[in-house]
Amino acid sequence: MINWGRISAVLALMAALSAGIWKIHHTGVVEGRAEVQSQWNLAKLAQSESDLKLETETRLREQQLQNNADDLRRTKDAQLNKIAGSLRAALAANSLLRAARPTGYTPAPPGTGPLCSGASLFREDADFLSRESARADGLRAAYINCEAQYAAARKAVNTEPTGVKVGVDASEVK
Repeated sequence: MINWGRISAVLALMAALSAGIWKIHHTGVVEGRAEVQSQWNLAKLAQSESDLKLETETRLREQQLQNNADDLRRTKDAQLNKIAGSLRAALAANSLLRAARPTGYTPAPPGTGPLCSGASLFREDADFLSRESARADGLRAAYINCEAQYAAARKAVNTEPTGVKVGVDASEVK
């Protein structure tokens, strides 16, 4: 004869064990998800803090570079103004001290005339040379300014940020 009481007790016991095992498993999965989410949140927070610090430092470097460029530009502009003043003075002196080139003047063939120190130049020639000298001095000032800005930018780009770790790994966050 079949003992239905025993079979139902065994089935009830198996159902209770299955439910218990499922509950333990489900609780472990949920807690595991929470732990993983917690680690993820910590890693994201650390990355965000690192990014913010890096951005702040980058903005500070950018402002320093811009201030440096502005200072160099002011220095260059002051040099160009000084060159322009010297050119005006030289042109004024040339117009007062030098004679104009006579009409119909033909220079002596090269190598046959006396050596020229520039003292006997005509007004037009002295003005040309003064302007050319001022132009060369202006180019030199612009070149020096450009090189200084480039050197400052190169130094800023090649310098590592202080105390910032880029790319925080989740395994490093505890």
